[in-house]
Amino acid sequence: MRLSSCLIFSAFALLALIPAPALAEPCPPVATLFGQPFCEIFEENGGTEQDISEKEAMLEQALWTKGLEQRFGVDAFQPTEEEIKNFTLWQREGQERQYKDDSESAALLRAAHENTSLNDDQKAQIADVLKTIETSQKLYEQRKTHDDALNENYGFIADDSQKQVVADMVTTWKIDRALFQTFGGTLIVRNGQIIPFDARNQFREWIKTEGRLEISNTAYETVLDADAAQPNDKVLLPEDSTYANYYTDASWRFTHGEGSHTAIIKDWLEKLKKPAPKQ
Repeated sequence: MRLSSCLIFSAFALLALIPAPALAEPCPPVATLFGQPFCEIFEENGGTEQDISEKEAMLEQALWTKGLEQRFGVDAFQPTEEEIKNFTLWQREGQERQYKDDSESAALLRAAHENTSLNDDQKAQIADVLKTIETSQKLYEQRKTHDDALNENYGFIADDSQKQVVADMVTTWKIDRALFQTFGGTLIVRNGQIIPFDARNQFREWIKTEGRLEISNTAYETVLDADAAQPNDKVLLPEDSTYANYYTDASWRFTHGEGSHTAIIKDWLEKLKKPAPKQ
């Protein structure tokens, strides 16, 4: 069971499994880490008790949090108000640039779709890409309308839920920065998120070794096992040296790290337009 980025920041916010001493009644611990026992928690979710995979994720979340506290301190990754505001500004600026870039890409695709020399299969491929870009544009327009209304009526990033999302993103970035600076290794993209792959795995091993992890319930024996590479993982570092700067500041991704999609679309269209047998 692997921690997602959302679990990483929520893990640092609170323990999903309750340390045994905090419970009103004694409970049999399922794990012990840094001398602290952790009990299994049974939560009702829509009337259905969580299955073992969900409980394992919660246990890994709790142990990860304990490891972060031991290695870096309890409040090491709390975002400041300034960080939350600046990150939001950087993100919005990056999204605005991406929207303009998508508009250029969409115009290229529409023009290419009208090219009478292309066959039906080529046009279908163009239509699929265009649909994806248009969906991205609509989402941006909806989000911008929502953000503009909040800013006008309540002030900058006044929506508590929106603010918490940004705070969680900053926290995750700060945790990953600390892990990358400590352990190094590769950076990858998985499901659209940049991950310090090797550093997270080495930290898992550090938690187990330094914390003398003991699992007393075999149902949880794979908790904190090393993450495995996935077929769709894209390695950024060391392949792309520019990503060595990813953790210089939280704005890097939005100010330097997001390249133009239009250039990629142009290159793809040129390859697509090469003579192909007509259907």
